[in-house]
Amino acid sequence: MLYRYILELIHTERQFSSLKVAGTIFDSAPGRRNVIGSLRALAAVLGSTNVLLKYCLLMVFAILVLVLRILLYPVTRLFHESHYDALLKETSRWPELYLYSKGDRIILASDIEHMIEARRQHNVAVRAVDFADSAHVSHLRAYPTYYSSLCTSFMCDCVGNSPVSPRQRPA
Repeated sequence: MLYRYILELIHTERQFSSLKVAGTIFDSAPGRRNVIGSLRALAAVLGSTNVLLKYCLLMVFAILVLVLRILLYPVTRLFHESHYDALLKETSRWPELYLYSKGDRIILASDIEHMIEARRQHNVAVRAVDFADSAHVSHLRAYPTYYSSLCTSFMCDCVGNSPVSPRQRPA
């Protein structure tokens, strides 16, 4: 969500317009509004909390989300676009790398794949890797070498350099 507002600042505020973004890496994002995914994320955060307390908090959260969404969504959508929809039509053209997994139970792979297709239709250079079985934001943990090499390769391609060792960096 923060990325959307950073993009707005780059496009609308003079003091940020000189920023040169080389590329963007998305890890397990972006996704549409997803109540079930939100509940799973909250359950993961609550972890080993007292079981009764955990389920009470999850129930309160679910009820609040549903009530607020039913009551407020028709009004807010008139003047505030969802983060996902804003990114679908974003005008930036720098390269993007999407790291996601069909095994993610919080952000649906289909949401990310839809975003990938939309960005490609906007002529954005997109790379995408489906880790198939890793959990939400757990790709680095599950595949440390592969994940690191993907990110490093993408960043090097974006800035047009090969990796620089610490000894070779200019002083």
